[in-house]
Amino acid sequence: MKTQVYVYKVDGGVQKKTRELFARVFREKYGVDVDYDKVLRNAYGKPQTVEGYYFNVSHSGNYWGIAIADTEIGFDLQCRREMPARLKRKILADGENEDLLVAWVLKEAYLKYLGIGLELGMGNISCAEIRQKYLVENWSTEDYVAYVVREK
Repeated sequence: MKTQVYVYKVDGGVQKKTRELFARVFREKYGVDVDYDKVLRNAYGKPQTVEGYYFNVSHSGNYWGIAIADTEIGFDLQCRREMPARLKRKILADGENEDLLVAWVLKEAYLKYLGIGLELGMGNISCAEIRQKYLVENWSTEDYVAYVVREK
């Protein structure tokens, strides 16, 4: 199954709309009725499958998105914005020269794929390593940066 990404622009209260949008996507796109609050999660909060579908949810600003696939998946979405230079040391690996926002989103998608939270630390892995070892899909638009990470 090809990765499917659904992104919605929401007026106010994106977090509050998660349950509604999650249920709507699974019902309308996959014919599955599911309650977001009843989805099993690992110790770090990574959701388990729903009816055999792997998924990951992300939101930023007025955008809410979900990526769905038939294999383990990580997804992150962030509204385009200037990243503070002070975050460079936290986000970029030694010698890495990536746009800070792109690196943040790609690395967060990777960490969500692993299902270990932010424990590994973004500065401990490079975007090049992620791109080399995993299938990386860019779903960005002019309004937001969005990446999916999954097995090749």
